[in-house]
Amino acid sequence: MTTHVASPHSAFDSGGRPGGPVRSVIRLHRGGLWVWVGYLAVTAGVLLWLYGPGGSAAEQDSIYCSHHQCYDFGAIGAYKDMLIVVDVLIRAVAFLAPAYVAALLVGRELQHGTHRLAWTQGVSPARWLAARLAVPAVAVTVGTGVLVALFHLVRSAEFGVGNWGFFDSNVYYDGGLLAFVYPLLGVALGALAGLLLGRSVPAALVAVAAMAAVQLLMQALRFKLLPTETRTSSGTYDVPSGAELQGVDEANVHHITAHFHPASHVWPLQFIESGIVLAAAALAVAGTFQLLRNRAG
Repeated sequence: MTTHVASPHSAFDSGGRPGGPVRSVIRLHRGGLWVWVGYLAVTAGVLLWLYGPGGSAAEQDSIYCSHHQCYDFGAIGAYKDMLIVVDVLIRAVAFLAPAYVAALLVGRELQHGTHRLAWTQGVSPARWLAARLAVPAVAVTVGTGVLVALFHLVRSAEFGVGNWGFFDSNVYYDGGLLAFVYPLLGVALGALAGLLLGRSVPAALVAVAAMAAVQLLMQALRFKLLPTETRTSSGTYDVPSGAELQGVDEANVHHITAHFHPASHVWPLQFIESGIVLAAAALAVAGTFQLLRNRAG
């Protein structure tokens, strides 16, 4: 009788079965997934505080301040501070995703050579890479969906505190499609950097730098993706409520032209920018698979 001794690398043993590489990634990185769950729990907790006791207290102070001279008084200041915290936490996902994928999901395995073990145990290089793209992509999409839903819940409460216009930076990003697409681009950039450099720390730094460069570029182009509307008036410029002012031409006091994006441009602008970001992500993924094919022979 032959006794089977389990391999210390049994995480790859199910690679030949459908879903094996995905289960392997989940098993090997369950610690990272739990950290992600904790991150979501903290962010969700802050959002629920804003929706509940924090928002109620800020509303009461806002009513008081409407009859007295005060600014960011007590609970109002705390509410606005927590709005900034939420904005930072949601935006940070787009940078945490490429760092994690580049350093731990791809770069470390190439650096230590453990990827070859998987490839010799029935997992093709393409399936190995696909699993390392799919797991973080699903994780950040589902998690971000929860946060965006809670953000809209807070926005709907209408406590009368904070900036909640369509074009305010926190609403435009945290409550829109951008909160989803940039983390997905981050996953793609992380995989590309990890495979290209094959070392954890350099790959993470390059992936994060690439994400920063893309975001800076898109911020510069964001409101140029659609032509602005104009309105000419005398004495002062006049734009509709909720519009994003882009510029004012003052030929004389009787002829002042304002250039702006009306509130109706919010979603078209979001869709165009999201399409560009997803196209960049698709190119990064295609480049990563091509690089993998070249290296795997």
